Amino acid sequence: MSSGGPEKPSERKPSEGAGGTGSSLRDGIDPYEHLHESASAADRCPHCGGIGRVVTDDELRYVCSLCGGPRFGALAPGLVPPEPAERALRDAQKARKARAGWTAVAAASGVGTAFIGLTAAVFLAAGAITAALVVGAVFLVPFVIAFLLGWSKRAAAAAKITPAIDAAWAALAAGAAHAGRAHSPAELAKALGVGETQAEQLHTVLAVDAALGARTDNPRVRIGDTEIGEPPRSVLAPDPRFDALEAKARAADEAARAEAEQGEEEAARDTLARAKTIIAGGDGSGGPA
Repeated sequence: MSSGGPEKPSERKPSEGAGGTGSSLRDGIDPYEHLHESASAADRCPHCGGIGRVVTDDELRYVCSLCGGPRFGALAPGLVPPEPAERALRDAQKARKARAGWTAVAAASGVGTAFIGLTAAVFLAAGAITAALVVGAVFLVPFVIAFLLGWSKRAAAAAKITPAIDAAWAALAAGAAHAGRAHSPAELAKALGVGETQAEQLHTVLAVDAALGARTDNPRVRIGDTEIGEPPRSVLAPDPRFDALEAKARAADEAARAEAEQGEEEAARDTLARAKTIIAGGDGSGGPA
């Protein structure tokens, strides 16, 4: 026992709590300690609004550790996802929830179908044909319809998830292009926090978007159900790959056109030669002896 009496709370060390076990924020109980500044819009989950870790996912690429909704990875400081990207993420989350709901419907109706089918089979084996028919008509048919409907709706919802995720990342890449951070795949990878392969794919999408925008009055690229506006053409360096492809396509088109014209000319000459032959033969047969 200390001779100076009990220790005053003001004399305790910052890392010691009431029981001396260490309860300060520095002892690892603050989940936001790594944030040196206040949370921005990019730090918050667009689905639950929480600030949590972002973990990788095989289907959704990145998800929120709090609600499991699709999110973006480690974006560069100052890069805020544009509204089309957030909307596409919400569409993916909506499709994901719909798939889960319809999966539950299909599973429940499948179990009900199996149980009612077994009950009808028992009645049928016992000779109660009328009871088996009643059970089948009143209970079995609705459960079968619910199972088929749930399964088809589940497949339709699942088919919307991947296009929505692709659209979200394409919109995010377009936002990076607007911010002047997509001059090259390497710069885009650094801005979005993705690998080089995915950055090259997204950079290609931006290049195609810019190329299509040059040929329309109101340029838009649609991926899935999301419409993405055209990024300024000046933010992307010219890609020689597309120039080479366009030149190759033009050369093939011109060669095909020239071949078609040559074939038409040869066909016309053959037709004219046959006509002359027929006329000459007719004059030889019908003239005076």
